[in-house]
Amino acid sequence: MMKLFSSFFIIGMAANSANAADDNLPPTNYWTEVEKEVAGKLNVIRATGYLPTLVDNKVISDDPTEMTMNALFGVYRAGLVDYSRCEDEMFGKDGEHTDLVCKMEGVRDIFSKDEQLPVHEDYPLRPFQAAKSSYFGDEDKMARTYCEENSGFSAKDCPSGVLNNILPIIRGLQGLVRNVVPDGYDNPLLSYGIGLSDPYRNIRSNFLMGDGFFKMLEIVLNKDAFAFDCSDRICLMEGSILVFIMNLYILNNTGINVDGLESENNRVYTILTGYLYQRQSKKIHPSRKDRAVMIKVFAVRHKCLYFTGVLIKQVCGLGIKRTLKVIGKLNILGVSPDDKCPIKPKMMAKVGGFIKKGKKNKNVMKINECVAQLRR
Repeated sequence: MMKLFSSFFIIGMAANSANAADDNLPPTNYWTEVEKEVAGKLNVIRATGYLPTLVDNKVISDDPTEMTMNALFGVYRAGLVDYSRCEDEMFGKDGEHTDLVCKMEGVRDIFSKDEQLPVHEDYPLRPFQAAKSSYFGDEDKMARTYCEENSGFSAKDCPSGVLNNILPIIRGLQGLVRNVVPDGYDNPLLSYGIGLSDPYRNIRSNFLMGDGFFKMLEIVLNKDAFAFDCSDRICLMEGSILVFIMNLYILNNTGINVDGLESENNRVYTILTGYLYQRQSKKIHPSRKDRAVMIKVFAVRHKCLYFTGVLIKQVCGLGIKRTLKVIGKLNILGVSPDDKCPIKPKMMAKVGGFIKKGKKNKNVMKINECVAQLRR
């Protein structure tokens, strides 16, 4: 599996560089309740003594901020789950989020028409696919996945004799899931993640979204972590999915991969997310109110960095390659959320207006001119 993100926590673990209340931003600790939920379920399993077995077999992770879908990724990566189109998937346990996800499929088309950010032929747009923890209950699929990962056979061509030797292992793991995991196959820990199933043997790669991903976001929404409203009341979920779409585009156009929440690359991504969304925000969200809400969701990662991306796009009008050079000259990647932002306050004060208007700046500055405009 190509691991783009540790989990959706990458969106909100960092604090803001300004007082959240001053700008009506959501509280910096709004994931706290989610972490408690995950940790609580892990502690129940840990008490049984079987957690190491489940971790060793990639069923779940013993770290609540890490992917817990490794075994599920194997099932999809091996081509054992058919995909036809987004509308035929069931995002959320009972398909309650399918309309939203399929709406976000259309957002990818908006990005694909961006002339400065073309989709490279080696990085095709990946379809969204729902990762269902119910497949843990399918012993044939799980055995075939185990066969492919531990022998020289492909999942679909694994000999019956080999499968028969593997089935007792799979049934033992399934028994543990049923007996020691709270809620069994319905536990969100089994599908708590989002990311890519990397193809091999010419198998199509899909952008997987686990049921647990939606469940944990619902916990946040139900606790009213955000003090503002969205037109459809699912702004956090929509913003989370949109961030991952933009991250894919950043990877496709820069080759930069995220490596840890506090890594320099993650800070580059935060800046480029502001840059990329500002380019297309009016097409994605025609409503000024929705654009303002999305920015609040995105900026919680690191306000100074995110707004710098907006300014590079709006004030300087640069393409992606020159934007990366400006980032390097700004000396901004070492700035923590608590440090003073190295961007001029008068420039930061303009960000709100740019976001509301959602307009593109057609003027293009030189790299050093852009740096001079932005840096204190």
